[in-house]
Amino acid sequence: MLNPTKTYYIRELSRKLKIPYSVLYKEVKNLVEVGIVKLEKKGKICLIALNKDILYLQELRMIMIKTAALGEFLKESLEKFKGIKYALIFGSFASGKVKERSDVDLLIIGSINEEELAMKISEIEKEIGREINYIVWDEEEFRTKARQKHRVLVEIVRNPLIMLIGDENEFRGIVG
Repeated sequence: MLNPTKTYYIRELSRKLKIPYSVLYKEVKNLVEVGIVKLEKKGKICLIALNKDILYLQELRMIMIKTAALGEFLKESLEKFKGIKYALIFGSFASGKVKERSDVDLLIIGSINEEELAMKISEIEKEIGREINYIVWDEEEFRTKARQKHRVLVEIVRNPLIMLIGDENEFRGIVG
């Protein structure tokens, strides 16, 4: 949904999603029946692609962004910024306790243009229909806060998080 022009091999998706091929294929057939995806067979290879002709494509895309695909959507948006060492979602979205009015809590560590980031975050908020509360620290500030056992950092590593950019084990190791 985030990349409507992309074609996927069902076997590749099966491996990436860690879902047995037969189970995934059955679900793909269901999606084909309701017109959400198109299935193309090339010999023994099965390819799927989003049906870009469905009337409710934009609505489906928004549902995906607001739920399961939020992390990927944010990751793609943030990867355009050079200088981000770590970016992660924490709070209700990361713990799976999302409510209708839940905001998105985001921690970004690195050297970035904060004005450009604020503009991008504003665009994303409009797109997903949710407020994004974000914290930006440069690496030195992050390491200082980690040494001081800053309450926000301690709380973040104590709970589930969704790592968008950077290595989660390295991040957790620094925080301790």
